[in-house]
Formats: sequence, C-alpha cells, structure tokens
Amino acid sequence: RAAYNEFNQGLCRGEDGDVTYRLIGADGITRWVQDRAACRRRPDGAFEVSGIVSDVTERRRLEDELKRSMDEMQRAHRELERSREAAELRASTDELTATFNRRRFVEIATESLASADGGCALLLLDADHFKQINDAYGHAAGDAVLVGLAQRLNRGLERGDCLARWGGEEFAVLLPDVRSEAALAERAERLRQA
Repeated sequence: RAAYNEFNQGLCRGEDGDVTYRLIGADGITRWVQDRAACRRRPDGAFEVSGIVSDVTERRRLEDELKRSMDEMQRAHRELERSREAAELRASTDELTATFNRRRFVEIATESLASADGGCALLLLDADHFKQINDAYGHAAGDAVLVGLAQRLNRGLERGDCLARWGGEEFAVLLPDVRSEAALAERAERLRQA
C-alpha cells in the first residue's frame, strides 16, 4: 500500500514510475499487478498520464519460487561448506588432544621450511614413563594425561608455533621464528617446564 501511494503521489508531481503490488479482485482471487505510467505536461500546465496495468501473478509466482530455490541452494551450500570444513578439521586434527595430527604437521613443516629464510626449529617431546600411567591407572587416565599435556604445551606456544601429536605420548613442535641454538634451548626448556 505504501509503495502504491508513493507511485500515485509521484504521478501527481509529474514523475514517471512503476509499482508492483497485490490486489484482491471482485472474484476474491489475489493477483499481483504492475502499473507503469509516464507523465507529460500539457500546455495548460496540467499533467497527462498514460500507462499500462499488467497482471504479473505468474511472473511473481515464478520469481518467488526462484527466490525460494536460491535460498535453499544457499542454505545447502553453507551446510556443505560447514561439513567440508569439519571434515578437513577432522582429517588434520588428533581426535584425543585436538592438536594437529602427524600428517598435517608434516604438511605445515614442509611449507614452513620451503618459505623460511633463515630456517626454523623443530622439537620432539616425549612423556617419560608414560606407559606406567596406562599400566597403573588404565587408558582413560593415560588419555586424560595426554590431553592435559597438550593443553600445557599449547599454553607455552608463541604466535606462529605449531603443535602436533606425533604418536603415542610424543609431540612435535615447529618453531618458525627460532633461528639459534640458544633460543631453541630456551624454548625447549620452557616447554619442558610446562
């Protein structure tokens, strides 16, 4: 109704226009119509309006159907993208510790070595006597220890570092910004303390 009123007010100001709106016919059927009008000023200063009214119900139905289909496709695309991202995350993440897995770590390390100007450092960490935890307290306790260890190591990382579960109770850490033996020893000791 507001669009229709604005269309008519524009005509009164001598402005060409078009509007699409719904109306209910005398037969009770709702239809979509489009009014298009052009204004010409007469010599006496008044406006003369000529126009056409078209029934666009079928076009509107098709447009609405197309919009619904596009919305459904966009929803499906977003869901597919979320599923792809989740699958990619599962494929590159250790399920227990939520760190990178060995395969993804090798990819990251290879990329890092290829682009590193002055090289980078690699640490391999192993939880000493871990088998004794599993033997004494069971695998659930051992899993909890590995999760806790991964969390502590993660907190000790700096920006750009990469942590992965290498296997069993072994972890690998890529340190792209470490370029000296002294810096490597300092970072390794910090992680060992953690």
